[in-house]
Amino acid sequence: SYPGRPRYRETPMFRTLSCIALLVACAGASAQQTPAEALEDYVGGLRNGDTAQLLRVLHSAGQVCFQSGPTRPAPTCESFASAAPRWTATADPNAHGKVLHQHDATPTMSTITYELHVRNTHFIDQFLMYRIDGRWWIMAKNTEIVPD
Repeated sequence: SYPGRPRYRETPMFRTLSCIALLVACAGASAQQTPAEALEDYVGGLRNGDTAQLLRVLHSAGQVCFQSGPTRPAPTCESFASAAPRWTATADPNAHGKVLHQHDATPTMSTITYELHVRNTHFIDQFLMYRIDGRWWIMAKNTEIVPD
């Protein structure tokens, strides 16, 4: 270093870049702090008809099971990979939902009961979610249509 000149780490530019890097890191870390926040991608994907957005929260190894009502003898199940494109084929700008109940069994495993309204249908979803590498993922979804 030269006498009388600040070292690089003491310059305003270095401090500014350090602050920006810290803010970006914190912003990424604050996304999906809770399983309920992760479900925003789920509903957003349905609302926007965006399969990629939906798959940001549906784990590739996960599956959905659907029970259509008391007359059906057993639920039918399929992988998220096959179900997601069908779910997003028709966007629903009015899709919305809310958490009815959340139980955090461990810091990395949670179950959520969720009320979903999409394409004029009322669903109750039960999600099993895991936190993997800092992100919450839906591993399993059980769903049933609720008669109005």
